[in-house]
Amino acid sequence: DTIPFESHHQYMAPLHAAPGGDNAAAYVKGSVEAMLERCASSLDHEGNRVDPDVPAINAAVDAMARRGLRVLAFAMKAVQKGVQTIDHKDIASGLTFLGLQGMIDPPRKEAIDAVANCRRAGIRVKMITGDHAITARAIAEKLGIADHDGVQVMTGRDLEKMSDADLPAL
Repeated sequence: DTIPFESHHQYMAPLHAAPGGDNAAAYVKGSVEAMLERCASSLDHEGNRVDPDVPAINAAVDAMARRGLRVLAFAMKAVQKGVQTIDHKDIASGLTFLGLQGMIDPPRKEAIDAVANCRRAGIRVKMITGDHAITARAIAEKLGIADHDGVQVMTGRDLEKMSDADLPAL
């Protein structure tokens, strides 16, 4: 059975009751960055809890992102018997990292054509996305954006550090 969940723009966590009424578990999916900061452990190949190998996870994310894949991380947390709902604070820490999933969402031909038309008209094209920076670059290359104008990829955190006066120079 699925029990109500809390949702946030960086992750989603449905709560599932175990068969027989035993403990339930929250299975959480979200951005790799949001998930890894909440994970205290991961599972080895035999199902034992171990420390998460963050460099290996990030290397796998980068490899997937270079192929233009959007990457989600998955984790879980056991919750006590009888719990009917969970909140953000319940999954803020102590999660067990389960794995990654990569999805392809290739740019449509219409988008590629629109970028090309804008460029021919002298319009400098910018792309703003919530994707991982490496995924964004791969998609920008497919759209024909990254090949021009000294394109730089910036994260949202990078942009937040810039003053409004500096933004037009991008």
